[in-house]
Amino acid sequence: MAEDPEPSTRKPPDWQLPTGDDDRTLNSLLGIVDGRAAAGRATCDVEAAEGDPAPATFAITSAVDIALVRAAATTVAPPEEMNGTAELNVSYLRPPAGRAHIACEVVGRSPSSRLVEFTVADAEGEFARGRSTYAVRTRRPR
Repeated sequence: MAEDPEPSTRKPPDWQLPTGDDDRTLNSLLGIVDGRAAAGRATCDVEAAEGDPAPATFAITSAVDIALVRAAATTVAPPEEMNGTAELNVSYLRPPAGRAHIACEVVGRSPSSRLVEFTVADAEGEFARGRSTYAVRTRRPR
């Protein structure tokens, strides 16, 4: 069996990207902050990168997926298990203008999925909305 490489040569996990001497998580690199989740709802904010007037839509879409997973997770209990985002639709009505606030809510549920609706707003109001289906599976006894 091969030995582990020296710590300085190990590749960081996919969710953690190095930036020089500063190892930050992907969320912090994208500007995703202030996440909260409870009772089928979740929120988070996305800040613009330094020097940019607003967050990139890539960062916002990533934050939407993170928040909807958190909202769905609050409605899943054993023997159910989280299984992954099955569908995600984000409709941008205009470009973002500053810090973005994402609010998600589970609006429907079945034994195999959760339907989540969300809005994205900034200081000027709502600029995106959409919905997602999150897959759930039930663990079968062995």
